[in-house]
Amino acid sequence: MNSAFGSYRSPRTIALVGKYHSPEIAESLGRLAGYLHERGVAVFVERETAEHIGKQVNLSRWVTCGFNDIGAHADLAIVLGGDGTMLNAARRLARYRVPLVG
Repeated sequence: MNSAFGSYRSPRTIALVGKYHSPEIAESLGRLAGYLHERGVAVFVERETAEHIGKQVNLSRWVTCGFNDIGAHADLAIVLGGDGTMLNAARRLARYRVPLVG
């Protein structure tokens, strides 16, 4: 679909970034990763997020990487957390022009 803002295509690679110290975020992130994976989307989990929530959720099925790799390869980043988590992700990914969804 083309629009005044350019063409649209479904994201094939989505990165997940989460608030590090939140059991609720861990569960939601794990469920979201599974949902995306079942629909054929490649899922990246930001490295620090994975290190902190990986103790609560099995993230071994997905690629763990830093913001540089997310910027280079992700079509979209989904941020789970509050304003601070979103602002941090936005600062780290702005130069790559990766769209963010909160």
